[in-house]
Amino acid sequence: MRTATALLAVLTFAFLAACQGAGNDASATSTTGTETPEGALSGATSTGGSGGTGTPTPAPEGPKIDSVYSDLEPDKCETIESEMDGYYSKQKCPGAFGYHLEVVESDIRQTVNVVDASGKKHELNLGGVVSRAFSYVGNKAEWRFRETGGQREPFALIIRFNATIDPNTGKEASYLTVSKITEERICVTDIVKPIPNANVEARKLAEKAADKPCLGSK
Repeated sequence: MRTATALLAVLTFAFLAACQGAGNDASATSTTGTETPEGALSGATSTGGSGGTGTPTPAPEGPKIDSVYSDLEPDKCETIESEMDGYYSKQKCPGAFGYHLEVVESDIRQTVNVVDASGKKHELNLGGVVSRAFSYVGNKAEWRFRETGGQREPFALIIRFNATIDPNTGKEASYLTVSKITEERICVTDIVKPIPNANVEARKLAEKAADKPCLGSK
């Protein structure tokens, strides 16, 4: 009887040991199957650089480039000089960024002076640079500026200049003049002839105007 009982005890112990070993193997297999493979998210983490979310960090934005406009219409300006019954006149017109403009007319020909906050005058000499024919400027001046950190800095001025090309018929040509604005000089650097999308071309030229020389008289 004791032998049978002992044999039964041995068989029971062996059976329990076998069951425990099988359970351990299943546990190990389950754990291995749920682990994330090494490096599966490393690409997203390193690319995003934002805590492993995979979202790229936005690149810093460059300065904003835009325009403001000021009036050159006679009724928006103040006449400060007039001689010979209107043969010669000078009007002070509003500007921007601390500058104001002077529209000077003599013998039915107009030009513009740019005056800075200190009172220094920069003569654009549109008659000499563009055309000596009868002429007049447009009603608006366009000031191109860059804005960085809330600070606006003008870098160019665009003014329309209309000149007679045939005095017999009165036919005119309308040009856009581009002037650079730097600490040293304000002067005409480019002339855009009457072409489609002239405004777009003038703005492109304005962005490079600071590094260009002043145009001389023709």
